[in-house]
Amino acid sequence: MKRDGKITLKLKDAFKKIDAFVSERTLTSYVILSFALCLIMEALSRRAFFGGFEYLIKSPLLFLYNTLIILLTLTLSLFFTNKYVVASVISAIWLVLGVMNCVVLGYRITPVGFIDIALLDSFVGIMWIYLKVWHVILMVLGAVLFIVGCVIAWKRLPRYKVNFRRVLHMVALIS
Repeated sequence: MKRDGKITLKLKDAFKKIDAFVSERTLTSYVILSFALCLIMEALSRRAFFGGFEYLIKSPLLFLYNTLIILLTLTLSLFFTNKYVVASVISAIWLVLGVMNCVVLGYRITPVGFIDIALLDSFVGIMWIYLKVWHVILMVLGAVLFIVGCVIAWKRLPRYKVNFRRVLHMVALIS
């Protein structure tokens, strides 16, 4: 029983340290997150674990542009009092787009474009050709768990006062 208490205290201390780091260095943590998201999405699109690193080495400028685009979207979360939840939602959207791109590239040569999102309602009729029933069940289950987690986090995580002047300076710096 005491051991569980020590582990819980250590976990709480670790989360407090992470929270302090992220709170003090918001822009740095968002740069790290956008870099990681870009790396994951590039690895998914190349269907290779080290494909993202290969893209980073071969096309560093394009990788930087992609990272900055993701970073710009992540900075939108700074306009909310519960920035962690909004940043999680934005990150999840990027990851879903990356997985969609990976799946689409498995069936055709061209990556996901806006037209694919516009035609999403027509996909529902033919999705059984590309997906098995358990794929759809896992996607729905994952979406439900993510939404429940976001609602719980929104209620439990602390709120931060938004300094609009500082946020606007950060967004201007990134763009």
